[in-house]
Amino acid sequence: QPVLWIPNQLVGVAQGMDVTLECHTEAYPNSINYWTDDKGQMILSSGRFDTIVAENGYKAYMRLKIKNVQPSDFMSYGCYAKNSFGETNGNVKVYEIPRQLMVNVPDLKESEEDRKKKKKKKGEENNELEEGWDGEPQGENHTKNHRRKEGQAGRSDRRRGGRRRGEDEDGDDGMVSTVTPDGVIEF
Repeated sequence: QPVLWIPNQLVGVAQGMDVTLECHTEAYPNSINYWTDDKGQMILSSGRFDTIVAENGYKAYMRLKIKNVQPSDFMSYGCYAKNSFGETNGNVKVYEIPRQLMVNVPDLKESEEDRKKKKKKKGEENNELEEGWDGEPQGENHTKNHRRKEGQAGRSDRRRGGRRRGEDEDGDDGMVSTVTPDGVIEF
């Protein structure tokens, strides 16, 4: 009968990231190995799910990789091994770690539908600009341009990792500074 062990039975991941589940089996004769969801349905390699079984003699290594984890993916997954003498199974629970609690989190992987919604929403915001006291349109784009005119950093300057000093500030013209965990670096 197969023997099975799972290195990590509880795996945490943030939404939008990838996660890999592992399971090891030993059986003679060799076992049939597969993964199931919490409803007992077999998971096959397709779309966001990638299953691999690597056999070496009477040992087998099973891996289930879930790409771009969605809320519906937070559940227990079953690891099964069956041969002519019997069946063994184990579970790996995948739970959500809130992105706010993580450090160095990569950006969420957006679906095509989400990108279209954002693009449409951004277009609507630009059409809803109001005029300010000086007769100029007011809104996010105007605010960024107005700040740059006054020598302050706009949002895109901060994204590049620093803040360009204006001529009216102390220090050399054109210096850039950025804040790191070790302090402020100027270059």
